[in-house]
Amino acid sequence: MTASERGVLYRCPVCGAEIMVLVRRHGVFEPRCCNAPMLRIVRRPAFLVCPVCGTQVAVWRPHAAGLALRCCNQPLRAMAA
Repeated sequence: MTASERGVLYRCPVCGAEIMVLVRRHGVFEPRCCNAPMLRIVRRPAFLVCPVCGTQVAVWRPHAAGLALRCCNQPLRAMAA
């Protein structure tokens, strides 16, 4: 898996369930839900990391009003691409 594949979102066209690719190893990833192929979504999360302990989070709306994520009493930093 390349770094550009991490965080790819898929949505079920039937029920609306969403999944995100975290780690892909081998083979072709073709998710299905409700007996239908899931659709790849263009929207991508922002990945943040704690500079102290390495905790990682994904945020879908990183510019939401009032969002100030902290861990180990430090602000989370954007992960390198």
